[in-house]
Amino acid sequence: MEKRRSKRHAKRLKVRFGEKGTSTFPHSGLTNDVSATGLFVVTGQTPKPGARLHLEVTMPGELPLFIEGVVMRQVLVPPELRQVVKAGFGIRFLLGSELMAELVPAMTSQAKEDPFLLTFAEKDQWRAAVEKDFKRGGLFVWIRKAVAQNMIVTVTFDLIFLRRQLAFEARVVHTNAGADGRTGVSLMFVDAAGAIASLTSTLDG
Repeated sequence: MEKRRSKRHAKRLKVRFGEKGTSTFPHSGLTNDVSATGLFVVTGQTPKPGARLHLEVTMPGELPLFIEGVVMRQVLVPPELRQVVKAGFGIRFLLGSELMAELVPAMTSQAKEDPFLLTFAEKDQWRAAVEKDFKRGGLFVWIRKAVAQNMIVTVTFDLIFLRRQLAFEARVVHTNAGADGRTGVSLMFVDAAGAIASLTSTLDG
């Protein structure tokens, strides 16, 4: 499994946040660390994993930065221990492909030529794939184009039954040529822990 994750940087910035569908940012907190793919917010308000959030991060110079993401983990701490352990939540930034799939639904049909687009029409089919393969940190696909070792690609999961798409960066770790002209590609998620948390959150309920 790909063990490397996006490097975290200690950073303390003011954050206001609210769940998708609200026009305000009713809750506040401070970032504890940030990376290229997400950040951790220290706060007493801890939304559940899978929640979609809008965030306003106050950058140096009081400049606001607006972010949308999905809660990956929740850290609950009793009040008497909060001086020792930080309560809060970790969030993964949504990729542009995920947002564009919502803004321009027609892109879903146009993307059918994308060899790294996997479509799941039924929940049981999706659950089986997550439990059997994706929870291990990667996947295997057959494609009809050449890719290079260590190449970074974007894998998109189109969950038709949820009317939702998930997209993750993945690294090509192995390829092998098939007899029918296709290429078998083994992929590992770049941020394996974040991808697994996001994928498994869709199995709730």
